[in-house]
Amino acid sequence: MIIVEGPDGSGKSTLVAEIVKRLGLIQGTRSTLDRDRLHETTVMDSYRAVMAAVNGMDPPVVWDRMFYSDGIYAPIVRDEEPMFPGDTLEYLHRLVLAMRAPVILCLPPLEVVRANVASSKQLAGVVENIDTIYQAYEMLAREFGNSNQCMIYDYTIRGNIPRLANRLREYLRNREQRTFS
Repeated sequence: MIIVEGPDGSGKSTLVAEIVKRLGLIQGTRSTLDRDRLHETTVMDSYRAVMAAVNGMDPPVVWDRMFYSDGIYAPIVRDEEPMFPGDTLEYLHRLVLAMRAPVILCLPPLEVVRANVASSKQLAGVVENIDTIYQAYEMLAREFGNSNQCMIYDYTIRGNIPRLANRLREYLRNREQRTFS
Protein backbone atom coordinates (compact mmCIF):
# COMPACT_ATOMS: atom_id res chain seq x y z
CA MET A 1 0.00 0.00 0.00
CA ILE A 2 1.28 3.40 -1.00
CA ILE A 3 -0.85 6.36 0.04
CA VAL A 4 -0.71 9.68 -1.81
CA GLU A 5 -2.36 12.52 0.12
CA GLY A 6 -2.56 16.28 -0.11
CA PRO A 7 -4.92 19.14 -0.75
CA ASP A 8 -6.83 19.57 -3.97
CA GLY A 9 -4.57 21.01 -6.68
CA SER A 10 -1.37 19.57 -5.25
CA GLY A 11 -0.61 17.06 -8.01
CA LYS A 12 -1.81 13.83 -6.35
CA SER A 13 -3.56 12.27 -9.33
CA THR A 14 -0.70 13.10 -11.68
CA LEU A 15 1.81 11.66 -9.21
CA VAL A 16 -0.21 8.46 -8.73
CA ALA A 17 -0.35 7.92 -12.50
CA GLU A 18 3.42 8.47 -12.75
CA ILE A 19 4.19 6.07 -9.87
CA VAL A 20 1.96 3.39 -11.41
CA LYS A 21 3.63 3.83 -14.80
CA ARG A 22 7.25 3.94 -13.55
CA LEU A 23 7.01 1.11 -11.03
CA GLY A 24 4.42 -1.13 -12.70
CA LEU A 25 2.06 -0.97 -9.74
CA ILE A 26 -1.73 -0.96 -9.53
CA GLN A 27 -3.82 2.12 -8.79
CA GLY A 28 -6.52 1.71 -6.17
CA THR A 29 -10.03 1.73 -7.56
CA ARG A 30 -12.65 3.82 -5.83
CA SER A 31 -16.17 2.59 -5.15
CA THR A 32 -17.41 5.68 -6.98
CA LEU A 33 -15.98 8.14 -9.48
CA ASP A 34 -18.56 10.81 -8.57
CA ARG A 35 -16.49 13.48 -6.78
CA ASP A 36 -19.56 14.72 -4.92
CA ARG A 37 -20.04 11.27 -3.36
CA LEU A 38 -16.40 10.29 -2.95
CA HIS A 39 -16.32 11.03 0.77
CA GLU A 40 -19.20 8.59 1.31
CA THR A 41 -17.09 5.67 0.12
CA THR A 42 -13.93 6.66 1.99
CA VAL A 43 -14.65 4.32 4.90
CA MET A 44 -15.28 1.23 2.77
CA ASP A 45 -12.38 1.97 0.41
CA SER A 46 -9.97 2.62 3.29
CA TYR A 47 -10.82 -0.58 5.16
CA ARG A 48 -10.62 -2.59 1.94
CA ALA A 49 -7.23 -1.08 1.10
CA VAL A 50 -5.76 -1.57 4.57
CA MET A 51 -6.97 -5.18 4.73
CA ALA A 52 -5.45 -5.94 1.33
CA ALA A 53 -2.17 -4.40 2.50
CA VAL A 54 -2.19 -6.32 5.79
CA ASN A 55 -2.78 -9.51 3.80
CA GLY A 56 0.26 -8.70 1.65
CA MET A 57 -1.45 -7.92 -1.66
CA ASP A 58 1.14 -8.04 -4.38
CA PRO A 59 1.96 -5.78 -6.06
CA PRO A 60 1.13 -3.01 -3.60
CA VAL A 61 -1.71 -0.70 -4.56
CA VAL A 62 -1.18 3.06 -4.95
CA TRP A 63 -4.07 5.06 -3.49
CA ASP A 64 -4.98 8.62 -4.42
CA ARG A 65 -6.24 9.65 -0.96
CA MET A 66 -7.28 7.45 1.90
CA PHE A 67 -8.65 7.90 5.40
CA TYR A 68 -6.34 10.82 6.25
CA SER A 69 -8.26 13.15 3.95
CA ASP A 70 -11.60 12.45 5.66
CA GLY A 71 -10.18 13.77 8.93
CA ILE A 72 -9.15 16.96 7.14
CA TYR A 73 -11.96 17.60 4.66
CA ALA A 74 -14.98 16.62 6.81
CA PRO A 75 -14.67 19.36 9.43
CA ILE A 76 -13.25 22.02 7.09
CA VAL A 77 -15.25 21.59 3.87
CA ARG A 78 -18.40 19.73 4.91
CA ASP A 79 -18.63 21.08 8.50
CA GLU A 80 -19.20 17.50 9.67
CA GLU A 81 -17.55 15.06 12.00
CA PRO A 82 -15.16 12.76 10.11
CA MET A 83 -16.69 9.43 9.17
CA PHE A 84 -13.82 7.80 11.05
CA PRO A 85 -13.98 8.43 14.81
CA GLY A 86 -10.65 9.64 16.24
CA ASP A 87 -9.72 6.27 17.71
CA THR A 88 -10.38 4.55 14.37
CA LEU A 89 -8.24 7.10 12.52
CA GLU A 90 -5.47 6.52 15.07
CA TYR A 91 -5.78 2.74 14.65
CA LEU A 92 -5.57 2.93 10.85
CA HIS A 93 -2.63 5.34 11.11
CA ARG A 94 -0.83 2.90 13.45
CA LEU A 95 -1.47 0.04 11.00
CA VAL A 96 0.07 2.11 8.20
CA LEU A 97 3.08 2.82 10.42
CA ALA A 98 3.42 -0.84 11.44
CA MET A 99 3.31 -1.95 7.79
CA ARG A 100 5.87 0.74 6.97
CA ALA A 101 3.61 1.74 4.09
CA PRO A 102 4.82 4.93 2.39
CA VAL A 103 2.67 8.02 2.74
CA ILE A 104 3.43 10.70 0.19
CA LEU A 105 2.16 14.17 1.04
CA CYS A 106 1.88 16.38 -2.02
CA LEU A 107 2.70 19.87 -0.82
CA PRO A 108 3.89 22.24 -3.51
CA PRO A 109 3.93 25.90 -2.40
CA LEU A 110 0.57 27.15 -1.16
CA GLU A 111 0.35 29.81 -3.87
CA VAL A 112 0.67 27.08 -6.52
CA VAL A 113 -2.11 25.06 -4.88
CA ARG A 114 -4.30 28.18 -4.65
CA ALA A 115 -3.82 28.89 -8.36
CA ASN A 116 -4.57 25.27 -9.33
CA VAL A 117 -7.71 25.17 -7.20
CA ALA A 118 -8.94 28.51 -8.54
CA SER A 119 -8.50 27.38 -12.14
CA SER A 120 -10.43 24.10 -11.91
CA LYS A 121 -13.86 22.85 -10.87
CA GLN A 122 -13.84 22.04 -7.17
CA LEU A 123 -16.24 20.63 -4.63
CA ALA A 124 -18.19 23.25 -2.71
CA GLY A 125 -16.13 24.66 0.14
CA VAL A 126 -12.68 23.83 -1.21
CA VAL A 127 -11.73 27.14 -2.85
CA GLU A 128 -12.61 29.30 0.14
CA ASN A 129 -10.94 26.89 2.60
CA ILE A 130 -7.82 25.89 0.68
CA ASP A 131 -5.46 27.68 3.08
CA THR A 132 -6.91 25.81 6.07
CA ILE A 133 -6.85 22.50 4.17
CA TYR A 134 -3.21 23.08 3.21
CA GLN A 135 -2.29 23.88 6.83
CA ALA A 136 -3.96 20.66 7.98
CA TYR A 137 -1.74 18.66 5.61
CA GLU A 138 1.32 20.52 6.91
CA MET A 139 0.27 19.45 10.42
CA LEU A 140 -0.04 15.85 9.23
CA ALA A 141 3.50 16.08 7.86
CA ARG A 142 4.71 17.29 11.27
CA GLU A 143 2.89 14.41 12.97
CA PHE A 144 4.87 11.95 10.85
CA GLY A 145 8.06 13.74 11.93
CA ASN A 146 11.38 12.66 10.52
CA SER A 147 10.07 9.29 9.45
CA ASN A 148 11.40 7.75 6.24
CA GLN A 149 7.85 6.54 5.82
CA CYS A 150 6.45 9.99 5.04
CA MET A 151 7.70 11.68 1.90
CA ILE A 152 6.90 15.27 1.01
CA TYR A 153 6.45 15.76 -2.71
CA ASP A 154 6.59 19.13 -4.46
CA TYR A 155 6.10 18.82 -8.20
CA THR A 156 7.57 22.30 -8.75
CA ILE A 157 11.03 21.02 -7.77
CA ARG A 158 12.93 19.52 -10.70
CA GLY A 159 14.02 15.92 -10.30
CA ASN A 160 11.59 15.07 -7.51
CA ILE A 161 9.88 12.21 -9.40
CA PRO A 162 13.08 10.17 -9.96
CA ARG A 163 14.11 10.66 -6.30
CA LEU A 164 10.67 9.62 -5.11
CA ALA A 165 10.61 6.62 -7.48
CA ASN A 166 13.98 5.46 -6.10
CA ARG A 167 12.70 5.66 -2.52
CA LEU A 168 9.63 3.67 -3.50
CA ARG A 169 11.79 1.04 -5.24
CA GLU A 170 13.73 0.71 -1.98
CA TYR A 171 10.44 0.27 -0.11
CA LEU A 172 9.38 -2.44 -2.57
CA ARG A 173 12.72 -4.29 -2.17
CA ASN A 174 12.48 -4.12 1.63
CA ARG A 175 8.84 -5.17 1.52
CA GLU A 176 9.76 -8.38 -0.28
CA GLN A 177 12.17 -9.24 2.53
CA ARG A 178 9.70 -8.62 5.38
CA THR A 179 6.96 -10.77 6.73
CA PHE A 180 4.18 -9.57 9.01
CA SER A 181 3.24 -11.50 12.09
